[in-house]
Amino acid sequence: MKKILLGNLMSIMTVVIVNISQVNPLLKSAVKWVFLLMLPLLLTLKCDSQQLTENFNETTTSVLTGGSGMPTGYATGSYVLASGIWKFKYVQNTTNSLYYHSSPNACQIGSTSGSNIISPNIASGGIGTISFWASSSTGAGSPLQVGVSTDGGINFIQIGSSYALTTTLTFYNCIVNNLSSNLMIRFYKTSTVVYLD
Repeated sequence: MKKILLGNLMSIMTVVIVNISQVNPLLKSAVKWVFLLMLPLLLTLKCDSQQLTENFNETTTSVLTGGSGMPTGYATGSYVLASGIWKFKYVQNTTNSLYYHSSPNACQIGSTSGSNIISPNIASGGIGTISFWASSSTGAGSPLQVGVSTDGGINFIQIGSSYALTTTLTFYNCIVNNLSSNLMIRFYKTSTVVYLD
């Protein structure tokens, strides 16, 4: 999961400087000084952006009610992974190479209606774009919903339309652009088995 980058803002300011230079050289100089004074702030904001990355390649655990690592059977509970504590509902790991992008595991969300995974809390910095690989066990365009919560995972608002997954592992970008604090992301499936990586 990635945060918004500020490169576009710096490009816009450069364009403004170039356009102003055609009008008044003194104004150009003043704008450059303002830009130089703001540069440390821009770099600080950019560095403070957090990035949550999870590839589900942790060691496995046979405990199906919570623990550390990816469960080896369908499990419901809180699991400590490299990126933090994830909440699983009917989830397990898979080692099938058809379903993972990064070897040797992927996250398998079971076919029970309402099965889902919920990310750790993203305390600050907001969320710009969520990037993930996904596929399903059937080619029927299985729907996967991505939602965001601002209330600690009690309620989730779906982001855009559902993703119609196929049996081909596909890369997706989900645009969130939410700068709130304490956000959580949920991947929610309604039918068939879904694989995430």
